[in-house]
Amino acid sequence: MSRITSQGYREYTQLNSRPPAHTVVTTIHSLPAELLHIIFCIIHQDVLHRNLIPPDSVDAPGHPCILETNWCRQEDLAAASLFPFALASVCRQWRNVASCAPIFWTRVVVFVDSNPTDRADVRAYLEWSDSLPIEVLVLKRDGHSGHDPHERRRVAAVMKTILSHLSRIERLYVYVNQSSSLPSIQRYFHGEAPILKCLTLKCNVDDGPSRVYSTRCASESRVAFHCPLLTGIKLDGQNFRTICLKDPTWFSRLPVLRFLDVSHLRPSGTPEEQLTIETALRVISAIPHLRNLSLTDVNFCPGPRHEHDLDDPLIFGELFFLTIDSLNVAALRRLFDLTDVEPGMLRLRRCAIDVIGHIPHSTYLTLEEIDDRQDILDFLDFWDGEVVTFTACPAFNDRLLESLAGPGNSTSSSRLIAPSLRAINIEGCPNFSASALRRMVETRNEIASLPGNIANGLAAINKVSVSGVGPRLSEEDITWMRSNLRTFYWYTHCGDGAIYHAAEKVS
Repeated sequence: MSRITSQGYREYTQLNSRPPAHTVVTTIHSLPAELLHIIFCIIHQDVLHRNLIPPDSVDAPGHPCILETNWCRQEDLAAASLFPFALASVCRQWRNVASCAPIFWTRVVVFVDSNPTDRADVRAYLEWSDSLPIEVLVLKRDGHSGHDPHERRRVAAVMKTILSHLSRIERLYVYVNQSSSLPSIQRYFHGEAPILKCLTLKCNVDDGPSRVYSTRCASESRVAFHCPLLTGIKLDGQNFRTICLKDPTWFSRLPVLRFLDVSHLRPSGTPEEQLTIETALRVISAIPHLRNLSLTDVNFCPGPRHEHDLDDPLIFGELFFLTIDSLNVAALRRLFDLTDVEPGMLRLRRCAIDVIGHIPHSTYLTLEEIDDRQDILDFLDFWDGEVVTFTACPAFNDRLLESLAGPGNSTSSSRLIAPSLRAINIEGCPNFSASALRRMVETRNEIASLPGNIANGLAAINKVSVSGVGPRLSEEDITWMRSNLRTFYWYTHCGDGAIYHAAEKVS
């Protein structure tokens, strides 16, 4: 009886599992174009970044602020799911729907690695954005893949198409491995770029000047590059050298330029083709409203003797952020000798700080990867800022902390190194102890609390932040720091990644 029942049940379920003859199977490909467009619009909104612009930067009386919407800068551009390219590659219908929304294509990502973006696709993406303002990014999926003999050819294949839309580009970003693969800013950027705000021509290695193109029309060479809204520019050393030597007023014609970043230049060519620090500083000082200057791995050549003496120091009156990274010794010494620069924030990375004669009194100072042969203590003895950050400095140790605490039994602010110091940040420095750091803070704060020193403006340290590879923190030290500091953050680990301690106090 049970066997008959089981057999009947199986026949019943098989019969009812068959779809009726008139049933239509629906798949995602059956969705109407209108519904697909709505779904795509929702995804588009999710990948945008929204930012409130403060009222002091808005020329609109009566409006407290405005909402600015941009593509997210932290997105992984090499991700297979990148919008809208992933959707457009699913099928012809999805590609057609996506291509009918110009707002989706205001960010064009072009790859020039071993799997390059097809030129026909680049033209299509630019056409699909219609007449809207766009940002274009030309890059490799693996930005540090080593020498690529075909890189220059791939860049050349797409740059002409991209630059034909220069009049509506807001942001142009080109990041490749070799400097010779980058387009020459002097030869190929010409005409009107009325809305261009950010321009990046960046490489990993200087292997000589641009060889992307070989010829230009004579009529084009007479058309100046006009970009009245350009506020930030990142240049490879070869393009920077060419501008300084062949068109030194180029930067001064950018009325709102605020940010200049130059990286990677090796000495090459004849003496007349080489760039000295004196020439570079003269060109940079002519930028009227420069706020942020960064020089990384730029090897300037020694200048002629008559260049070494200036009647007056070069003025950088509005400069607030200054980053010097891996600058050659002679250039580093001359930079501070030839200029009158007092930036609010100074960052020195992989530099021979011992050769700096004039040390700016920047409010914020960062010393990063400073060689242990350099005398950090002597440098700090001539600095009187408020916030110092040590990052991966092997010479940051207990002896340095002991000297920062001041001479024993002294209560005079004049005997303290960096008397205005009020905050210290330590990142990835394994050669100090938590107890020495506590003693330094405790000693300085006791001196600062004395009536005479309060009147002299001696600062007490009220913020300590420690992160990365570093020492253990005892429970006693945690209690003391939480009780005596306004802001306290400690998150360290040993070399193998095991967390030693995490503690914080934020007020």
